[in-house]
Amino acid sequence: MVIFKKIGLPIISVLGIIGALYALAFALNSEIVAPSPNLIFKEFVALFKTKNFIKSAFLTLWRSTYSFLIAFLVALIFAVLANKSEIVERLFYPVTVIFRAMPTMAIILLCLIWLKASKSPSAISFIVVFPMLYSAILSSLRAQDKKLLEMARVYGVSGATVLFKLVFPQVLSALVPQLISTFSFNIKLVIAGEAMAYTKLSIGVMMSSASSAFETARLLALATVAIILSFLVEFLLKGLCKIIKEVAYGYNRKKAEQIVRG
Repeated sequence: MVIFKKIGLPIISVLGIIGALYALAFALNSEIVAPSPNLIFKEFVALFKTKNFIKSAFLTLWRSTYSFLIAFLVALIFAVLANKSEIVERLFYPVTVIFRAMPTMAIILLCLIWLKASKSPSAISFIVVFPMLYSAILSSLRAQDKKLLEMARVYGVSGATVLFKLVFPQVLSALVPQLISTFSFNIKLVIAGEAMAYTKLSIGVMMSSASSAFETARLLALATVAIILSFLVEFLLKGLCKIIKEVAYGYNRKKAEQIVRG
């Protein structure tokens, strides 16, 4: 039953989507408006024979990765400072509100004006993702068990033990789901930026070209590539976080809590 829920139900859902696409293609009878799944699959296979496709997919993923990492590191620094100082939080609050409230399209258009085509997608990603990460990290830091941390201070538990055995596991557990969903969203942002900026060697520019030529099947095949990239990244991040949690923190948190509580 557990296997059916984890594997069977998703397969049924995917088959349902494919069936709906076949029905739509049959009803509309137009390759431009609604190409059939088999035509989309042929275009998907053909993409791997296209010159520079692998390089374009890699560069799109690379832009998504380094822009996310920069946004995460900056958000982490400011979130830690804001958690320690209310003055820093108050000073930084308007910045996060402005970034969060600014329309994504306005950010994209401004980046296209100010930056080169190769830099615009990463800048767009940073501006949109940064306030999301900042809020998530700050919330995780403030969700710490303050009584437990206070007991650790009273009983003289070393800072390293508190940090690696108490703080990090709690923060990581709270952040992982949000980090994964934010990274998947970040891939979409970067592709949108690539399409608007017409960035060379990118999935976004390939989508833009397919759209201009009314190659709907090719466009959907490229969208499928983006979806697969998101799923692969999500799978890898979950696995990586699990490994980090087990290796770096192990199963010693209970021992640390026992030490703290005496």
